[in-house]
This record gives sequence, structure tokens and C-alpha cells, in this order.
Amino acid sequence: MHNVKFSDILKTQIISVPGTEIVLTVQSLSWPDFMESISIESLVERGIYRVKKVIIDWNLVDKDDKKIEITTENISKIPANIMLPIVDVIADYLGDKKKKITEKS
Repeated sequence: MHNVKFSDILKTQIISVPGTEIVLTVQSLSWPDFMESISIESLVERGIYRVKKVIIDWNLVDKDDKKIEITTENISKIPANIMLPIVDVIADYLGDKKKKITEKS
């Protein structure tokens, strides 16, 4: 049997959001966070919860160049045309094989 380092499955990754200058540092969704998220009935609230748990850093700043905190409130303020590519790139990172939100049918 081959040993797997726990740190290897906890790696973070830096990803760029297509069509924007946004760069995210993300980590995998933990098992407890995933289980908590499936109890959230609203798809929007579930998505915001998961995005908040996965993003550990971003390059979003306010008008004074102060980094914006990664909070549910701030994530909820992101316009849909920006949020949709963020959700898609996170889904890609997590290996979600569902159709991207931004793909045309």
C-alpha cells in the first residue's frame, strides 16, 4: 500500500476567473462543510455558502485598495455577470461535471 500525505489532499490552488481580472485562492470543500451545505434548501444560499467556504483569498479591494473580506454579505453583493464565472471556475476546480452556468444551451 502506498502512503498519501494528508497535506497533498489539502492543497490550495490559485485560479483566474475567465473574462475578469479576479484571481481566487481556493481550497476543497471540507466534508463537514459539504454536509452542512446540502441541508440548505435555497440553491442560491447553498451556492453562496459553498463559495464562501472554498475561497480563502481573492484580489477584490475597495475604493481605498483595502482587501474586501470574504463574507456572505460581500459575496451576495457580487453582480451576477461576475458571480456566474466565479461559480463555474470553482465548479471546475472541485471537479463538478455538471454543465457550466455560463454555457449556452
